[in-house]
Amino acid sequence: MTDTYHQILDLLSRLREAKIYYELRQSREDALMIAVHVPGQRWEIEFVDYGDEVHVEIERFRSNGKMYDESMLEKLFANYAEDSPAPTPEQVRQDSEEFFHGLADTSSPRSSTEKMVECNDATARK
Repeated sequence: MTDTYHQILDLLSRLREAKIYYELRQSREDALMIAVHVPGQRWEIEFVDYGDEVHVEIERFRSNGKMYDESMLEKLFANYAEDSPAPTPEQVRQDSEEFFHGLADTSSPRSSTEKMVECNDATARK
């Protein structure tokens, strides 16, 4: 067995032991992805074969914690549907400011770690 195979198995074992939800995916021929879901975040951990070696690439997506009503669906479809126009620099700036403003507004004094532990405990009881 290769070191990469052991590395993947060790990571999957670690995620299971930590009771962290994950899915195995393959969205490109040269990579295996472990998609991890934790409260307020999503991680994409990819093992990418570059021929002579395998690289581990991690991308982390973090929520700003802001909740929207169903009217947000129209905005999302308008912005991300295949036939939607590219956003203007002003739209990108406004979206970025809105997102990062949401990160600065923490309504709960609890840390994100405490929230994750609470959610994992609830998941483990199911």
